[in-house]
Amino acid sequence: ERPSDWATVTVNAYKISFDSRGGKAVAPIYKALGDKLDMPISELDGYEFDAWYNLPGGPASNAAKFTDEYFNATNDIMLYANWTSRTYNVTFNVGTYGIMDTESVAVRYNNHFKLPVATSQDTTKVFGGWYEEANGQGIQYTDAEGNSLSPWVDARDVTLHAGWIEVLNYKLIDGGT
Repeated sequence: ERPSDWATVTVNAYKISFDSRGGKAVAPIYKALGDKLDMPISELDGYEFDAWYNLPGGPASNAAKFTDEYFNATNDIMLYANWTSRTYNVTFNVGTYGIMDTESVAVRYNNHFKLPVATSQDTTKVFGGWYEEANGQGIQYTDAEGNSLSPWVDARDVTLHAGWIEVLNYKLIDGGT
């Protein structure tokens, strides 16, 4: 072959950058026009990866979901992760003083929530909220009406314990009335 039989071809590769929006970082990839795309995904505790979008905020920002199977841009692009909060199950332990009709409820990660209130079987105690541990110990999750004190941030299913407040305390006096 003679040198004049050779052709020079220039292929431009473009950078696709990913803003994981708080999730695990994703390295940029480089693609040429027409290359097949195998899009990476990111991870974020408490959330499901939804998709990559052309603007931060995903659908809430009226952004377009990036669904191309082949690279068709002629410039570098930036894509933004969109996340959907996961749902977790909360089960209840009312202890020896209470009763409750509901065994469990679902809560969404990073959202405020309302949990059902336990009913006391002991006239000297009232429900004081849901706690991480029995006897009103550990982190308090709700007030006495079941309203969350902060958004749900446990990225797992949890059993909460009723906290009981003593409202009537009496001492029987021997020989008294």
